Amino acid sequence: MNKKSDRGAKVAGSSPAPVPAAPSALPTPLSSLAIPVVYAGQPTVPGVKTECVAQPIDVLNLSEAAAYLRVAEGDVLRLAQMQDLPGRQIGNEWRFLRAGLQDWLRSPGPKSGKEAMLALAGAWKDDPDIEEIVREAHRRRGRPNAEKEP
Repeated sequence: MNKKSDRGAKVAGSSPAPVPAAPSALPTPLSSLAIPVVYAGQPTVPGVKTECVAQPIDVLNLSEAAAYLRVAEGDVLRLAQMQDLPGRQIGNEWRFLRAGLQDWLRSPGPKSGKEAMLALAGAWKDDPDIEEIVREAHRRRGRPNAEKEP
């Protein structure tokens, strides 16, 4: 006899229940099913069916950051220690935000030595106190002024 009990289990002697298909083999996407999605940290409602959704990891350790950037761990560590790569050291471990690494990849690289020096020189061009600063530096070093004041 193939009758179901009150709890929905089949009675002995019946055919085994079919194994549910893997999520990738479902004919309809999971997003179209009426199942509420619960993310980590959200409370669940008793009696409501939920599904676990894998979220991308936003905080990466050293090896994950190196794999994400497709470079050696030593290169990531060197850049992080020089503060060229955004990351935080917590104890002996490093942590990197995926968004921070993406922003770092989008930003222009550091200027060459010559470009950096020219940028610094140009920054003082309109400084009203630069002439006085140079005169004082020459005086302290015992150098005569290169330009005589009128």
